[in-house]
Amino acid sequence: MNSINDVTTLQRGRYRADFNGQDLGILLAPPEISADYETVSLAVCDETLPSGYGEIGNKPQLFGMVKLSSGAVSEVLRLLADSAWQSGKLRLQPEFPGTGAALDFPAAQLLPKWEFEPERNGNHMVRIYLRLQADSAGKLFYIA
Repeated sequence: MNSINDVTTLQRGRYRADFNGQDLGILLAPPEISADYETVSLAVCDETLPSGYGEIGNKPQLFGMVKLSSGAVSEVLRLLADSAWQSGKLRLQPEFPGTGAALDFPAAQLLPKWEFEPERNGNHMVRIYLRLQADSAGKLFYIA
């Protein structure tokens, strides 16, 4: 098996989140992670070409978004109050060792967007959003 298959077949159980060394607790729902890229191309005048113009563009820029649902409501709300827009490292690791691989996102930014869901008979939940950017090596995440 290749390493991606090894990582995905071992995934079982819940995840714990850590942002810049602050424990955000066990996630009450699976983390929602999405990634995309963006590139810009512009037409420029180039009289040496038959059409009279050429095209220039930048390298694709990777970005992503993570949505976390945590039961550590007071810790997460305190983090939002003190550190909205703060950038740092986000780590998602399995609750129990050996049940999956940890994911490190080296350039995550905590957004001031959040949702609080109180429960009448269970644990309250707060949902937060983090923006992901590629690091200097061009990677959004690392498998730890």
